[in-house]
Amino acid sequence: MKKPKWVIEKEQSRRADATQTLWLFGLHAVRDALLNPARAKLRLVTTRNAAEKLAEAIESSGVTPEIMDARKFDVPIDPGSVHQGAALETRALDWGPLEETCLAQEGQMPLVVLLDRVTDPHNVGAVLRSA
Repeated sequence: MKKPKWVIEKEQSRRADATQTLWLFGLHAVRDALLNPARAKLRLVTTRNAAEKLAEAIESSGVTPEIMDARKFDVPIDPGSVHQGAALETRALDWGPLEETCLAQEGQMPLVVLLDRVTDPHNVGAVLRSA
């Protein structure tokens, strides 16, 4: 029996999503991603200073960083980004369907954080790290 077109398109979309990567940057974001066993760690680029600050997370992740000069920090992120000398190429985490993610496991709170009109990115990071 032949698969319906929508099933084929959905499968193709999932495969395409799995090959797309994204860059996380900044000391806290990179540290947390390195320490997350569910996170794919494809490429870690740091300055020498950032590598020293992230030494424990780098060691526990098993990833070998590419050390770059701070003036030639060549990763595909906005040049004006505050990367703090650390960037990690990774894939998006698969959280599953939103409906399932929002359901609380027995004895736990649901995994939902809603933010609106946040103007300070430090606040977003703090909320996400403590959520």
